Amino acid sequence: MTGFNLYETLRFVIPGAIAAVLVTLTLRLATGTGPLYAGGQAAGLIKELSTGTTFLVLALILGFVLYALDLPVRARIYTDGDPEHGITVPSQTLTALVREAHGPHKGWMLKRALPVYFLLMDAHLPTELHKKVYFFGGLYRIYFDARVLTASALTLGPLVGFVVVGDGRVAWGVSEVRPSHALAAGLSVALLIGAGAMATVLHRNASERRRARGEATKSKSYGQRLKLGLEQVRMVSLIIAGAQVAGLLLAEQNNVVLRCCGLLVATGALILWTLVELGPPPIWPPSGHSGPSGPAPLRGGLLNALKCPGTNETSFMPAQRSLVDLALLGPAMLSAANLTVEQGRPPGAVLWWGLLLGLTTFILSTRKHEVRLLNSFGDQSAWLYLNRTKIAARVQKLAPDESWT
Repeated sequence: MTGFNLYETLRFVIPGAIAAVLVTLTLRLATGTGPLYAGGQAAGLIKELSTGTTFLVLALILGFVLYALDLPVRARIYTDGDPEHGITVPSQTLTALVREAHGPHKGWMLKRALPVYFLLMDAHLPTELHKKVYFFGGLYRIYFDARVLTASALTLGPLVGFVVVGDGRVAWGVSEVRPSHALAAGLSVALLIGAGAMATVLHRNASERRRARGEATKSKSYGQRLKLGLEQVRMVSLIIAGAQVAGLLLAEQNNVVLRCCGLLVATGALILWTLVELGPPPIWPPSGHSGPSGPAPLRGGLLNALKCPGTNETSFMPAQRSLVDLALLGPAMLSAANLTVEQGRPPGAVLWWGLLLGLTTFILSTRKHEVRLLNSFGDQSAWLYLNRTKIAARVQKLAPDESWT
């Protein structure tokens, strides 16, 4: 199994396996008792999920669900590349080259730029570059799914624990928090803040290097853009944090209906966080658009309503994403600490939840999957540009060019 088949298989097998592991781990941390947290009210389910056959079936089911949702390809960095720094997706590069050409098939190729590119890639792209396209495309999707899954486990896991075993003993999320447990949660949150700061420094250095080489297209300094960027996500962050705190307070009440409502509120915060993770909303209506534009797309309209305006940037700055992460995961760690107190576990048990936060933060702070994806886009666009005369010949004549090697 090679190429596309292997890429698509791994595309749902690996995220599905990660999801299945996280389901099992979250159930143990949220509801388990005894050695390896395998007892408790969900002991039967935990035991069943620990068997090979059940785990495999669950991994496949979750993998197919994630494959159907396909959140990574909805991110702006995947659909648009990074045009502010000269990196466009290959189909857009092909569209630009076809527009420059002349011939009877120009309109036909413009309407079908994406499938035409895939046909050219499969037929003529050098073997090693072809492998890189599949590998880095798959890597990006796996890392994106993994970040969403770990954030989801940390956000919802403690509240699931309160729904199942909570009895309201931890009053309003503050009175029963023990200093030792709060310290463990605080160390995890400090990791998030530190990783965000490190990612911001690396991003700033890269931006300054581009400016020194004359590649920067922005007139504002990095500090100015950072200040504006944080203002852009301030309202979204406040709403996410408020929803998380409200969900925590509801989940800790001695009423199962209120606890379920708390879980639903936290789910809403997680969905809003995911919308931010997909990137900034585009400018609406698009530049150059004439005539009625209609309403903005749902995600863009919602973020615009929350004072997060459209921009040509296809991804948020690391500092922006870290702030939104803090709004979601900071209260989640407090919830995890409270649950650990209620379960009678030692402070070190909080660090198991901190592991989920660490994995989520690690993916953001490195951003290797996003960088490699953009580099892959750049390589493919460069290949298309080097073969622009052959592309122009295809506009004249659609028949295969045997000389294309």
